[in-house]
Amino acid sequence: AGNLNVNSGKLVVTAASGNTAISGTLGVTGAATLSSTLGVVGNFDVGASGARTFEVTASDGSLAIATNKFNVAGDSGNTAIAGTLGVTGATTMSSTLGVVGDFDVGAANARTFKVTASDGS
Repeated sequence: AGNLNVNSGKLVVTAASGNTAISGTLGVTGAATLSSTLGVVGNFDVGASGARTFEVTASDGSLAIATNKFNVAGDSGNTAIAGTLGVTGATTMSSTLGVVGDFDVGAANARTFKVTASDGS
């Protein structure tokens, strides 16, 4: 059997490999199962237009979850978290720890050490 070519390249299926090229938008209403790598050329977005919940920007690999709740800058790796960061294991920091606001050590009802941002006390 030969290749399938619809409307001068709008849909092409190569007979020898099964590779398929679609020049328009592919809409899938049911579940999709991929058994190998998903290659994306361009941005990768999850969620309705204007309400993205997960985005990867192709130009630099930046990652954004829920618009601004968790962001990783692709060019630097800088990470911004809009909510509270909870760490249950040990943490190693290899550079400066910058704190904007008060710095508290200990449980909320039993602080053992505190530095107040406004005056350093």
